[in-house]
Amino acid sequence: MQGQPPVALLLLSILDVASAVSLALRGRQGRNATTVHVAMQNRTTAADSAVSVTADSTFAPHAVNDECSAQLGKYWTLPLSDVAVRHNLIPGASVIFEVGGNIGEDLQQYVWKFPTAKIFSFEPVPTLFQELQQKFGQTPNVKLMQAGVSNSDRMTSLVVGGNHGEGSSHTNTSAYGTPINVQLRDVHVLLTDVQMQTGKVPDVVTVNCEGCEYEVLSRMAQMGWLGRVPFVQFSWHIVGGVYDRLAQRCAIEKVLWDSYNPVYHALYGWQGWRLKSSYSFLQEDETQDTQDIPMYKSQIMSTDGVENSDDSTDDAGE
Repeated sequence: MQGQPPVALLLLSILDVASAVSLALRGRQGRNATTVHVAMQNRTTAADSAVSVTADSTFAPHAVNDECSAQLGKYWTLPLSDVAVRHNLIPGASVIFEVGGNIGEDLQQYVWKFPTAKIFSFEPVPTLFQELQQKFGQTPNVKLMQAGVSNSDRMTSLVVGGNHGEGSSHTNTSAYGTPINVQLRDVHVLLTDVQMQTGKVPDVVTVNCEGCEYEVLSRMAQMGWLGRVPFVQFSWHIVGGVYDRLAQRCAIEKVLWDSYNPVYHALYGWQGWRLKSSYSFLQEDETQDTQDIPMYKSQIMSTDGVENSDDSTDDAGE
């Protein structure tokens, strides 16, 4: 290695560590299996792609919890939770909106824990959607839709990867697997439809989609849903196909810190947030704050990297 500049040596060291961890974790099964928990500070899209490729392209690596802490001046003091906490949601949830149904691991828990809730689950991969239909097609309070969720209605190419499709992604540009064309739907339109059908804003939005969380959460912030949905949870991924990924994440978390309280963080990049004016989470006897939170209309990075101020749009679902 003689003659290598210090920066190159550092990068090679990081990639070597990522490769070693990846090899140790290869073969793990389950939707929440991850190949490596690696986050590089001051990363670029190119660096994200390098980490993803090195770590193992079957899955999009999960991002660490505190990537934006220093930039936002907000620090998590909660202890690390078991990842099963994502199934607890909030007491009394009656409308649940799930992005990324996969084979129904999470959906089964929601049906069991919230038997009277209306649950809307979205899954774009045909084989996975068919499995969901076999399991939940006769469950009257579950509505399944064969579509991905994003920031607009469009067709796109998605790579199906993983043992049970858990690595499928249209934003993880380094993923390998079987490419297929799938339908994506605008989360704003879908949430508006659900509100019209149920007569209320969904109590829960849960997102686990190997990188689409950037498009989904940015769109929700632009259209005012963040600040209205009582509880949101999601898994952060490192993907090379998201423009200025870290900046987008920090902009989203800025919105969340303004209107929500952090409830948990867990392995595999999971975070849960409760609206400050909303229900208690797990603590049934917690005093509820009834102060209204105004709809938050924030400047969020659009998919082309230009900041949008969505002052011209109408209020979501109203």
